[in-house]
Amino acid sequence: MPSPWLDRIRDLILRNETVKAAREEIGPDTDLIHDLGLDSIAIVHLLADLEVEFGITIDVEEIGLSLLRELRLLEAYVTSKVAASPGVPAGPAGRGG
Repeated sequence: MPSPWLDRIRDLILRNETVKAAREEIGPDTDLIHDLGLDSIAIVHLLADLEVEFGITIDVEEIGLSLLRELRLLEAYVTSKVAASPGVPAGPAGRGG
C-alpha cells in the first residue's frame, strides 16, 4: 500500500501541466527528471508546493539531483523535514495521521 506522504507528493507533481504521466504511472522509483521530464522551473514550483503543503522549509542546498532520481528519496527528505519541524503534527496533511 502506498504511503500517504507519497500520494500527496504525487498529487503535487501532477499539478504541473508539463507532466503527462497518469497518476498510477508515478511510483516510488520514478525519476522526476528523466521519467517525468521536470525541468528546473517545474522543480522549483514543486519544492515551493511541498513547503506549503507540508509546512516545512526546504533548504535548496540540501536538494541535489540524487533526491530527484527516485520519488521515494524525495518522500524520505520531506518526511524528515516534517518530523524536524516544531509544531507540525505528525502524519499526512498535518492532521495527525
